[in-house]
Amino acid sequence: TKWSKFATRSNLANLAWGITGNSGTNANTDFIGTIDDRPLVFKTNNIESGRIDAQTNNVFFGRGAGKLSTGTNNSFFGHQSGSANSAGIQNTAIGSFSLENNTTGDNNVAVGLSTLKNSIIGNQNTAVGTRALFSLANSGGDNTALGYEAGKDLIGVDNTLIGSGTKAFNSNGSVIFNSTVIGEGAEVRANETMSFGNGF
Repeated sequence: TKWSKFATRSNLANLAWGITGNSGTNANTDFIGTIDDRPLVFKTNNIESGRIDAQTNNVFFGRGAGKLSTGTNNSFFGHQSGSANSAGIQNTAIGSFSLENNTTGDNNVAVGLSTLKNSIIGNQNTAVGTRALFSLANSGGDNTALGYEAGKDLIGVDNTLIGSGTKAFNSNGSVIFNSTVIGEGAEVRANETMSFGNGF
């Protein structure tokens, strides 16, 4: 029977989230998010750039991060990180292009720009450092690489590489396994071999 005022200039800030911030909020009742079991999605230029999904326990931040993922318990942070992941589970990638091409690999940890970038189905790999385990492809699993470009060109299984530019490869071109390399620029050229210090 009459017009009723919903808001005034003085109380409008209390009824909506302001683009310059709000004051007097209560963390128990005021939040940005959902109150149903649906993902919370963030977009830039109308392109998804973040997702928090309670159903799959996936958390993605960065343009294209985790965009194809149907797996569970994945955390991808950085531009295109985990962007090809489909059914892979329990992967963590931090850094642009980290784990970019992983599709079904599980339990991988990639920290740094382009770490584990070309791993597709490898499992249980840990790479920390820019381009660490960069080229590791289908045959690679259970490898650990720490350092700038550590194991960058590695194709192998069960190897440990610690130090910038460390390398492990078989001189005959076959997959290398069970080798340990420690030291800047250190390398091994055979299976089940250890190398410590600089160079071969």
